[in-house]
Amino acid sequence: MINILQQVLGSGALGTSSCVFFITDHSNYIFNCGESTQRLSQEHGCKLSKVENIFVTHFSWENIGGIPGLLLTAQASGTTEINIHCPEGVRDFIDAIKLFLSLPKLKISYFTIDESTEYNDFINEETDKEKIKEEKKMKSIPKVICYICTVHPRSGKLLIDKCINFGVPPGPLLDKLKQGMNITKSDGSVVYIVECPTDEYLDSIVNHPAFLKYQQTETEANENEVFCIFHFTSDQIFTNQRYQDWLRKFSSNTQHVIVNSENTCMGSEAVYKNQSLLNMLHPEIFPLLNKDRFDKDKETLSDNIYRARTGQVIKIRPIPEPLQNAEIYKDTQIYIDDILQLPNFITVSKELKAVIKENSAEHNLNTSPDYPRIVMLGTGCSVPNKVRNTSGILLRVNKDCSILLDCGEGTLGQIIRFYGVSEGFNILRTIKAIYVSHMHADHHLGVIGLLSTRRKVIDEKLYLLAPKILTPWYEFCNDQFTSIKEQYISINNNSLYFQHHNISSMLKSMLFKKLNVKDISTVYVLHCKQSYGVAITLEDNKKIVYSGDTIFCQRLIDLGQNCDLLIHEATMEDGLEQLALSKLHSTTSQAIKAGKSMNAKFILLTHFSQRYSKIPLIPKEKNVGLAYDNMEFKLLQLPLLPLFYPCMKIMFSEYNKVLSK
Repeated sequence: MINILQQVLGSGALGTSSCVFFITDHSNYIFNCGESTQRLSQEHGCKLSKVENIFVTHFSWENIGGIPGLLLTAQASGTTEINIHCPEGVRDFIDAIKLFLSLPKLKISYFTIDESTEYNDFINEETDKEKIKEEKKMKSIPKVICYICTVHPRSGKLLIDKCINFGVPPGPLLDKLKQGMNITKSDGSVVYIVECPTDEYLDSIVNHPAFLKYQQTETEANENEVFCIFHFTSDQIFTNQRYQDWLRKFSSNTQHVIVNSENTCMGSEAVYKNQSLLNMLHPEIFPLLNKDRFDKDKETLSDNIYRARTGQVIKIRPIPEPLQNAEIYKDTQIYIDDILQLPNFITVSKELKAVIKENSAEHNLNTSPDYPRIVMLGTGCSVPNKVRNTSGILLRVNKDCSILLDCGEGTLGQIIRFYGVSEGFNILRTIKAIYVSHMHADHHLGVIGLLSTRRKVIDEKLYLLAPKILTPWYEFCNDQFTSIKEQYISINNNSLYFQHHNISSMLKSMLFKKLNVKDISTVYVLHCKQSYGVAITLEDNKKIVYSGDTIFCQRLIDLGQNCDLLIHEATMEDGLEQLALSKLHSTTSQAIKAGKSMNAKFILLTHFSQRYSKIPLIPKEKNVGLAYDNMEFKLLQLPLLPLFYPCMKIMFSEYNKVLSK
């Protein structure tokens, strides 16, 4: 018997993916694919390598922002073909991302939307070709699609005991089966995927004839019950009286799952757990993540209506089962208790606290100014993992002004996870500039989602400093996604080239004044075409340098002379110099060499390969630190970072096995 179930991967909560998986023994199907789908799939076992079909309900960033990452993962895992079922616009989107995404081994096919034709998926099992599943696409009005998913029965020998176990009682229905006739029984084989973006779509949904087959009147039941409806629909529409009247036309047994931004579940226990452990080392540098992301969801209208949470499962075959919630988050103390059992940890942690106290007093850390401060939002490389997101650094110049250095996929989610919703909105208001170091997706794919959400809280334009090669991408997005129009002023990174600024004095003055800085300068670094490093000099003459992605580069050395902080990529460990060179990345020692060459006061290593997700190679230098996601620090606190390593060695050497499960 083939197992078939539907699983919520992304709840639609602000900053996370909207995504539902349809999982069978043979293949996975994905409905909508927002930002961070790739990251969540790793943690929750939804194999993107088995996805051959992507279904999109509506052309919006919330539904497609995670597709580039999914395609890269699929190609890397050996998938050679993916079918995309979508409204108009998605094909142009895929063409646009090929500007910065290489997909030479992946054939992408697009299915024309036609209400009169069903999409049939055939799977060859043993010697029989057997129809497992079909999706009937229903087009409401242009640019929105709803899906009616039907799981078909298997053909073969009739097993009487199995029929009875599956709810077909002895009698007329069983007699029909014995005679080789088909019967229709409400067994949870029909699932709807519905999106109603605004009230102007209501008429076409509630009056569409495709739904009539599965509805019932007040006086008679319909044997074609819908088992579950997933609603990619805002609360404003879902609670609309007309929408509610439409829902009541379905069986009272039908389950409804709401996937929208009013949900709270962000779906990652690993991030929460990792931060709880690091918090034991220094509560200020590793603050606990904001609790409003783990609260219970808002109440729903009835017992058969659920708010989507990551890990929810609805089993369809072999026996239909109602929705089951997965418990993701646990009390922090559970994680702490496990660590306290590790040999020598208590002793080493006591020594750490004593050393921190001594250093804090010596450097007057308790009375140091609150700003500038830096939050490491993403410290992983091209593929995110459970505890390291793609590149993103929040430089908080003061309480009202921030600069975002790179903005990989899921950066908005990192901000919401770190600060919570209300304070996260305040942080979005403070972001006055986004700097993009180069065109690789892991450094800029989060810009569109962040701009879309920022527009909801502030009308003020920010400065988008990016390589000229990305201009066509932002022009495409500006045309396609109205939510980012009038949100930014574009400046070519080359216009701020070190000692050769090519920007009008008026614009330069406005930029520096807006950002509360004395200078911003860039240089070309040795990575892909138009890759940049940047130096930002604050009004108090503190100088912060960010390498972007690069091998050892003399131009970066010249730019960063005598800086207070160098944030440098260290993708590979020592011993992998040839691999690093082939990918134009740095090893740990090469990054440290760059910092020493420019006489940097402190070197912070970041952009670690997936193989070093928990604890990269620990450097022995006193002024070198390892970056972690959700690490916040003031410049004067940097010398504390190397003090954590003895505890980290114990913490992760044993606990790494648990975290990676």
